[in-house]
Amino acid sequence: LTFRVIPGGSIGPGVSTQVTIVARALNDPATVKAQAVMATTTIVVERTSIQITPMRTDATIKLGESKRYDFDIVNNGELTTDVLFNATAPPAGWDRMLEGPNLVANGAGWRLVGLAKESPGTLTLVVFAPPNSTSNPLFDCVVVASAEQDPSAQATFTGSTILLLGIELTQLTF
Repeated sequence: LTFRVIPGGSIGPGVSTQVTIVARALNDPATVKAQAVMATTTIVVERTSIQITPMRTDATIKLGESKRYDFDIVNNGELTTDVLFNATAPPAGWDRMLEGPNLVANGAGWRLVGLAKESPGTLTLVVFAPPNSTSNPLFDCVVVASAEQDPSAQATFTGSTILLLGIELTQLTF
């Protein structure tokens, strides 16, 4: 048997629909007919969605300097959520960190506590270049954000940093 149930009333987060199915035997010779009852409840869960803008920023950097990449994160979901962040491990000599309000360390990553729905937050990825020449002149740091209540709700930001190597002329006189 296949049943198709169309819920009545409003459909949305937190709204439930209860369905009761009763099956009775039509050919049962007994006075009291055999029957079975099944009840099920379906609850529509809240949608979780996060978005990061811009998705990528490119920059150059000198030896021993740092570069700051700002990006906005918005919770387009139905509920306030914590957002977990992980970032690409830096190559030898490089370093990176994430800064922002309500951001706390969380193991090898970070946690943004209580990002309200429809409320944007600005975070900063800080990339530190090595103080000396390195065999890795490029660091693409990919920051992955995942909603704690629904890890499939993800967004990414990439800060691409190119290390400027060589001679720099800072003052020319003729």
